[in-house]
Amino acid sequence: MFVIVYNGNVILGPMNWNARRFSEIIEEDCEVSVVLDLKNDEGNIITVNDQIKIYPVTSEANPEYNSRTQMLNGPFWTYTDTHAVSSMQVQSLPLEAIQNFLRQDAGAERWKKQYSGVKVTVNGIEYSFATDPVTRTTFHQYLTSGIASVNWKIDQQTWIELTAENISAIFNAIVNHIQSAFDWEAAKNTEITAAKLETINSIIITENNAS
Repeated sequence: MFVIVYNGNVILGPMNWNARRFSEIIEEDCEVSVVLDLKNDEGNIITVNDQIKIYPVTSEANPEYNSRTQMLNGPFWTYTDTHAVSSMQVQSLPLEAIQNFLRQDAGAERWKKQYSGVKVTVNGIEYSFATDPVTRTTFHQYLTSGIASVNWKIDQQTWIELTAENISAIFNAIVNHIQSAFDWEAAKNTEITAAKLETINSIIITENNAS
């Protein structure tokens, strides 16, 4: 990879060696005509004049940064006798951008909480029930129909009989579980909105982003 440097500034690249394109840019931007070799397999620096040079590129490793509150900015360039060296610098994101990212994370986490299922004890045994809209609607229909009992399949092999009392308990558990997920997201959004740049990094959405 190469860059064209004019008066200390990169005006093209990094890109693979392209003699025709490089000549065109130097003529258009620097008003200098130059004929370049079709190949530069050795990766040599080409000095057109004191102001114009074509450097092979080397890159420094990116610095570590917190993707929740920071971004990489660049590239920034320094020049040696043989290479143009690119590097990136860590820059803080604006508070509003960080808040928007966290709100998106909170929404995704609420979705996982909402659909994680709920455990309900039936006849002394704890069973897991889905909390998706179909299951919720089914139990609501059972509840409002006045049906005395239904057969319900827990997994591929387990059947249980649910009484009207069981149905009511399961439906209420599903509703409360879903509501608690939305309450969690609402509280987290309030926390995010109130945060300052100095404190926002302490907000935990999931254990994975805990600092």
